[in-house]
Amino acid sequence: MPNHELLTTLDYVLIVVYLVGVVVFGSFMARGQKNSEDYFVAGRSMHWFPLALSIWASLTSANSMLGGPAYGYSQDLQYVPISLVAILATVFAVYLVLPLLHPLRLTTAYTYLEKRFGLLVRCVGSALFVLLRGGWLASVIYAPSLALSAVIPVPTIDSALAPLAEFCGTNGSTIFWIAVVGLGATIYTALGGLKAVIWTDMIQFFVFIGGLFGIWFLLLSELGTSTLMRELGKVPRAYAGSDFEAGWGQLVQLDGSLSRSFDGTPLEFSWRQLNRFENIDDVRMDDPQTAHPTIVLPEKPAEVQSTTLTFALRVTTSGDPPLQSPPSTVNVLVRDEPEIQKTQSPPAYHNRPHDTWFDFSTKFIFTTGVTFWILFVGHLLSYVNSTATDQIALQRYFSASSLKNSKRALWLNAFCDVQLMPIMYLTGAGVLVYYAIHHHPNVPIETAQAMPFFVAHKLNQVFPGLAGLFIATLFAATMSSIDSGINSISAAITTDWYRRLLVRDQEERHYLTVARWITLGLGLLATCVAVFLGSLGEIWQIAVALMGLWTGPLLGIFLLGFFTRRANTIGVLIGAGAGLVCTFVFHHANGNEFLYAPVGLVPTLLLGYLASVAGPPTHSKQISGLTFWTRKQ
Repeated sequence: MPNHELLTTLDYVLIVVYLVGVVVFGSFMARGQKNSEDYFVAGRSMHWFPLALSIWASLTSANSMLGGPAYGYSQDLQYVPISLVAILATVFAVYLVLPLLHPLRLTTAYTYLEKRFGLLVRCVGSALFVLLRGGWLASVIYAPSLALSAVIPVPTIDSALAPLAEFCGTNGSTIFWIAVVGLGATIYTALGGLKAVIWTDMIQFFVFIGGLFGIWFLLLSELGTSTLMRELGKVPRAYAGSDFEAGWGQLVQLDGSLSRSFDGTPLEFSWRQLNRFENIDDVRMDDPQTAHPTIVLPEKPAEVQSTTLTFALRVTTSGDPPLQSPPSTVNVLVRDEPEIQKTQSPPAYHNRPHDTWFDFSTKFIFTTGVTFWILFVGHLLSYVNSTATDQIALQRYFSASSLKNSKRALWLNAFCDVQLMPIMYLTGAGVLVYYAIHHHPNVPIETAQAMPFFVAHKLNQVFPGLAGLFIATLFAATMSSIDSGINSISAAITTDWYRRLLVRDQEERHYLTVARWITLGLGLLATCVAVFLGSLGEIWQIAVALMGLWTGPLLGIFLLGFFTRRANTIGVLIGAGAGLVCTFVFHHANGNEFLYAPVGLVPTLLLGYLASVAGPPTHSKQISGLTFWTRKQ
């Protein structure tokens, strides 16, 4: 089934109506705003229920909605039990952080850092947050755009943007959808402020959940629970080999021999060429049904220096039922003087069955791959940072009418996380089993596109328009994160930088106008950056890496402020600097992206505290009400 036939006219109508409706509603919420406090913390008058749903919808972005199923589809189920760390992080925030911060009536979390350590630390903390959430924001825009390009390709734009798309490592349709989702969310966020963000987040939460449960209704009706769990561990893994270079007209051999069968039956191989070019002859492939087919590369055409040919491999077991793997690809760079490439091993998860729940080994520190311990440490620190120090969450706590309402919102957010995050990962596993049993030639190569393809492929066979509602769900997840990210970064820049350092003592209307312009500029910048993320890896890897670089030092600064009396400005800055250096050294040593946060956190805490102890003690009046130990003074 060609991709352009997946959606109907009704689907497109529903998508357009949803987008226009959200923008109009967000713009409507701009009425009555008189100052920057109305814009950034909704006048501190929000009820706990929409706050909780807004926190969850914002932090559980399209990265999670697409990255979670993509992980379950391509790897295993180790993320499912890890979702329980939400409870630990929430206990930390509710009992240790909120009672300290809420009475201070802050607009940004980084105002606390100035009260505790001084202006310089406030600026450093705010800058780290902007970098952390800025990269995350771009990845949130990129994720659904990649998925949408699989179910709503735009051939005309693909052709028009081909040179730019090749440079960015993506395609023209993805660039088009990046512009649509990024600019749409930016417009209503710039106009409506936090109140628009919270109420639209609540609406989008229910759209999101409706789409998720619709997928599971379809999966269970097609497969049944017993079939899904029985066959998941038997689905084979294809491996098409390492990318390599070759010369024009050369005879080369592909290698799929490392593909894995987990049910003990022999594998059947199926190779095909994915990309073809008008001015380059097709490749001749011999024995495409074997593990080692030979191909004759085309002769060099005029005015072409090099080209990249992509080949896909799928393997199928010979059991009953015959289970087919997702496609694996290998890229062959064809040019005049090819270089010998270092052979790469299969992905770290390649030897694990898809139904693996726990891997307690201690490997993968200096490579890409996950075990239980790596996931537990990395996810726990990320969640603690998100719930206890991140402006996106804290901004909502500050907008609550009372401390009690803030705590209620946090607990409901944790409840949603523990219930719904496992469902997302299991959804990817369900789609994997469906296409393993029901073979489909057009299953997307990109793992993040598998679930949207499944929905568009199947839902309209059940009831016209349901696929359009799912696409609206993608927009819901994306917009709820984009609006929150942009609004929170805008709050940090406006409050911590513009109002504090550049232009002071102006009328509130002035700061409200500036906040809207900053919001608009941030949305445009994030949309442009999202175009270039295609070459960084899978969706879940992109988000983890971009956030992990800054999480450790930022979390360390707050922990030193919250829980030590001796920490001072110089010590905290030394610790944060050391944490950043260690993180980037670890990154350049090809360290695991899930460990960026602990690698940055440990030196920040240790050196920050030791450097503080080496200096003069902090006077008790300077920390009165600003640490966990002095919060009642």
